Amino acid sequence: MRHVERENAASPISQAGVSPPQVSGPDASQNIAHLLSEYVLVKRAALSWYYFVLVGCTLGGLAIGWLAASSLQQPKAAGTAAKPASSEPVLLSGEIRFVDARGMGHPDTGAVVIALPAKQFPDSRVPIEGLRPWDSDSPQRQRNLEKLAEHGGAWTTVEEDGQFRLVLPETGDYWVLVISKNLARPKSVTEQPNRGIGELDLAQLSRYFERPVDLIGPQEYSWSLRSVDIGGGQIHHIFDGRSWKDLDKIQ
Repeated sequence: MRHVERENAASPISQAGVSPPQVSGPDASQNIAHLLSEYVLVKRAALSWYYFVLVGCTLGGLAIGWLAASSLQQPKAAGTAAKPASSEPVLLSGEIRFVDARGMGHPDTGAVVIALPAKQFPDSRVPIEGLRPWDSDSPQRQRNLEKLAEHGGAWTTVEEDGQFRLVLPETGDYWVLVISKNLARPKSVTEQPNRGIGELDLAQLSRYFERPVDLIGPQEYSWSLRSVDIGGGQIHHIFDGRSWKDLDKIQ
């Protein structure tokens, strides 16, 4: 009968928790070498550290994912909160004056100021009755002003001191038409086709109004694009009649 040797308590295989088969004789060293080549020897204390590292990496990945998702949602919330500010009414104000043939400046009392949203056009063009400087107040004017307001536009007249105030429904770009009450263009201009109104001005005005040529008539006018932000907008315009040789002035 073969004698079976006891396992050496100091052997590395025993410390790692692996019990090799107990053999005796000259084949024992070969068997131990064979086992060492097939197993990775890790101490049990090291396995505990590997466990904690794995748990820590998992929790860290979850935390990073949560922070990334939160940062992506923040710009959307800010953009949503900024929209109501742009829909608040804003004020367009300023002063309209004219200079007569003698070089004297005056408030253009009764001049008309009309603001129209640059990117919004009415389905049907607005009638001009009641909107011109020489028109009197009437039910037709009120109906046309209501239609103008439905499409984001606004209308007012210049006060005796030359000042005007126009409340617009929201911020944005507006075409602003100013028609002088007290200064007309010379006959040499108004006798031209379309009463001397520029082709580009006429094309743009035609997108908003019926008969824009009759809206302006013989009067001096200004047609310009203005940007109005949440702080409002300002227009200061002077119609200068000194450049006309045969000045016409409405009495």
